[in-house]
Amino acid sequence: MKTLKTYSRFQIVAFLFQIFGFFISNSLQAQTWKELDSLGLVLEGEGKYKEAIQTYEKALMQAEKEFGRENENYGTTCTNLGICYQEIGLYTLSEKYFLEGMKIVANILGKQSSEYASCLSNLAILYQAQGLYLKAEPLYKEAKEVWIKTVNTKEDINYANFLGGLGLFYNSQGNYVKAELFYTESLQIFGRKNKENSYYANMLNNLAQVSITQGNYDKSILFLNEAKDITKKLHGENHPNYAQILNSLGYLYYTIKDYSKAEPLYIEAIQIRKNTIGKNNSFYANSVNNLAKLYELQSNYIKAEPLYLEATQIRKMLGEKTPDYAASLNNLGHFYALQEKYENAISYYLQATKIQEEILDKNHSMYIATINNLAYAYFSQNEYDKAEYFYIKVAKAKFKELQINFTNLSENEKKLYINANQSFFTNFHGYVINFLQIKLFPDKTFSRHILLQTAINLQLQTKGLLLSETQKMKKRILASGDTALINQFESWQAIKNSISKAYNLPIAQREKQGIDIAKLENQANELERGLSLRSANFTAAFNPPTYTCQDIQQKLGENEVAIEMIKTEYKNQEKNKQDTTYLALILTKADIKPVLLKNGKELETTYWAAYQKLMKVTMNPKVFEDTLLYNAFWKPIAEQLGENVKTVYLSPDGIYHQINLNTLQNPQTKKFVVEEGYQIQLLTNLKEILENKVQENTAKTALLFGRPQYRMSKEEYQTAVAKVRGNEEQTSEIQSTNQAVSEIQWRDLPETETEVNGVSKLLKNKKWKVEVFTG
Repeated sequence: MKTLKTYSRFQIVAFLFQIFGFFISNSLQAQTWKELDSLGLVLEGEGKYKEAIQTYEKALMQAEKEFGRENENYGTTCTNLGICYQEIGLYTLSEKYFLEGMKIVANILGKQSSEYASCLSNLAILYQAQGLYLKAEPLYKEAKEVWIKTVNTKEDINYANFLGGLGLFYNSQGNYVKAELFYTESLQIFGRKNKENSYYANMLNNLAQVSITQGNYDKSILFLNEAKDITKKLHGENHPNYAQILNSLGYLYYTIKDYSKAEPLYIEAIQIRKNTIGKNNSFYANSVNNLAKLYELQSNYIKAEPLYLEATQIRKMLGEKTPDYAASLNNLGHFYALQEKYENAISYYLQATKIQEEILDKNHSMYIATINNLAYAYFSQNEYDKAEYFYIKVAKAKFKELQINFTNLSENEKKLYINANQSFFTNFHGYVINFLQIKLFPDKTFSRHILLQTAINLQLQTKGLLLSETQKMKKRILASGDTALINQFESWQAIKNSISKAYNLPIAQREKQGIDIAKLENQANELERGLSLRSANFTAAFNPPTYTCQDIQQKLGENEVAIEMIKTEYKNQEKNKQDTTYLALILTKADIKPVLLKNGKELETTYWAAYQKLMKVTMNPKVFEDTLLYNAFWKPIAEQLGENVKTVYLSPDGIYHQINLNTLQNPQTKKFVVEEGYQIQLLTNLKEILENKVQENTAKTALLFGRPQYRMSKEEYQTAVAKVRGNEEQTSEIQSTNQAVSEIQWRDLPETETEVNGVSKLLKNKKWKVEVFTG
């Protein structure tokens, strides 16, 4: 009995063309249930869903005549009808036939059969397509239990298709890591049988969507091109499956802003879907909606508006309480907001959020996107209370999504994921900056405090995340006592070191030595994934405690402050353009003081160039005074520190990572910052204050390092590694891995020697004990 849309249903299509091919030209010749049902399968395989439905309905009537309604053949055709109605987006009819087929299976084969598991899977996928996740989830759980009991989960094609559906479920929930794992497992099962089938191509398409979400565009192009080749070979170009791949490729190019490539792909997909499945279905609406978005981005509003309205009308007809209809309402809101028609925009946004709050989790990416748009619209209408409420919801929800998806991503994939989602945090910071510049009444003091707390909390959880997680991971792995795990981890480190050194080589020299950076990076990524899956210590590194602004404030002493620097882009309302600004948030035990440095571009260009020039040439205090670098970089912040501050914990950002604040001279006091009476301690993240990583320098000792020695022979390199590792066998293995790049000569850094010698002189004048180490 065929109850799941699986590869096996289409294995026989070629055979059916030979046996039943004459029916296609004259379907009236098909009379028996077997003939009609088989013909329906052929038509479905061709993507002719309307004709397939007509044929299956005839087959259903014939099955009732031949076998009765309580027969497995009748149930088979019910399921086939359910699948076809789902393919064209008519979900109510699909549900009707799936339920009828499932009831027959339960009565004949029982609820502990693989056929019944297939029925559960079909119904779960259907509910999920409608955004009915609460109805879908228990069906998936029940189906998985039955599958595990009844089939070989390493080989069964039906189980592979179930895994694909489960991947779709987690993808729709925003859990992209789990989605990718299920898609990959499904792909492997399909691939072991035959890579040239529709389901293998479909899994490639699904994996490409996850990669796009994570910002890994190179990988998604590889997946989609392979899927396109397979689909074209199987079905030709005038087929709904081929249209789906074109639509996905169009979305990829849209995402990376290559609009000239996206437009023809979208237009071709629309035409194929119009010709094969008609207009009144979700797939055609999706293609029309995508093309509207593309025109919107190009400010072609005349072309975009009718397409948006057409997509919205179709989706409304298919069901008002669905993610797709809510998405169309959100799109229309954004469309009108771009034209500053904010009242219209807010109306559509509110309609969208009402639907999404009923059918989606509050941390779902679609809901987050809508309320982010709503917050911006309210702010543009000067409705600051409403804007603030939604911006804070966005910030908290987006961080929770990041927490879910960060586990098990490779180091490179984490960077891509953060970059792809950075706009949400930038929008929030931009709102905070605009809010601080607006002259609000005193009753907004509490509101301002909440905003600043939220900004700091976001920084605590995201700033330096990649570095801190890698450090924690390393410490836990090496302390695990698992020799095989440690060796695997050290192999990963060796490859990462090779990559780092290879990037310092000229391209010609890399080619001459046969160094393939892309291959090395792929090896590193695969090792990271393997480590994540086999080591609880490795995985635990991605679940740090959640610290808050209040935690930092409670830890601070009476004479201590903590400063969180935030570099961000924001829309300058006066100039009507994007500007770079720095926001310094100064934490004391009882307050948060914001300091805006609006001249971010000047700090990063004019003043930074002056600073670099001075560090190369001289440490003459008079020169520093004349350039007024202190006034630009530090004075606005220093004025808010208070008179009795002894310790300043600073978590820098942007250009503040590159300057040494202690070398700046206050033109009024003639003192350098290091002489001003307070000590600056640099931290990657302010949460280090809570993790006991801050050490008070009561003894006034300093170790200064500058101009390191990079030039090492093979023998020196091997000796140094052996000294660190204490194991000649490991050294030999690592030396082999790094053979091609072991004699790299790094660029000399004479400026750092000048800097540390200058700092040493200043510290010694203040009675510090100083040791200087230079190459």
